[in-house]
Amino acid sequence: PYLTMSAPYQSHIAGAFVDFLKQGYVYKGLKPVNWCMNCRTALAEAEVEYEPHASPSIWVRFALISDPAAIDPALAGKPVYGLIWTTTPWTIPANMAIAFSQLGGRTLLVDADMRNPRLHEVFGLDNSTGLSGILSGRAEANVIRPVADLPSLFVMPVGTLPPNPMELVERPAFGLLMRELLSKFDHVVVDTAAVAHGADACVAASRCGAAVLLARKNQNTLTSLQEIAAALAGGSTQVLGTVLNEQ
Repeated sequence: PYLTMSAPYQSHIAGAFVDFLKQGYVYKGLKPVNWCMNCRTALAEAEVEYEPHASPSIWVRFALISDPAAIDPALAGKPVYGLIWTTTPWTIPANMAIAFSQLGGRTLLVDADMRNPRLHEVFGLDNSTGLSGILSGRAEANVIRPVADLPSLFVMPVGTLPPNPMELVERPAFGLLMRELLSKFDHVVVDTAAVAHGADACVAASRCGAAVLLARKNQNTLTSLQEIAAALAGGSTQVLGTVLNEQ
């Protein structure tokens, strides 16, 4: 989710505005406005130029299963798709969990990337305790944290980075934990490290039962993806689909 949509972030903006107001930097006056007659909106008076920067992006579409005529009668009988575009591929599990939580069921997002965890940063959560502590056998409290403004969404962060992430996900405790979580939540989404960093992802997927592959254009070959899918299938893991990262 965008930080600008976060209530704490908006409160900081409001606080900064109050500081400007107290120091006398805010005033009310009249000024000319450049107006576009065609689009009926104000035009920018200046443009900000940025240094060239390449960001990874993803384009993916999903076919609409229900009758599109319910959206618009003009769409009856036509193929309709939902298009998703993002420049931050690592937020896909987070966005998936948010979508599930908005369907009405309790959703848990588990950060199993014990090499480079990021989900606690996405949601602004404490990362002092989490999955690694549970798998290591430590008794840790408050490992599942609610997400502000999303009452049906919960996150289990990684916690302390372990020196042996592969060993932790291979332990029977990981599979037992997944089964317990599935009994308490309607949806459980697990984010893992990249396959290039180790076999963590394949092992975790085998404990979860299903997986979505993320590939990068011009970097991941079709052969390597087929090998990963075959390895997952050999471990009784259902591959739900593949998302192609454009850059």
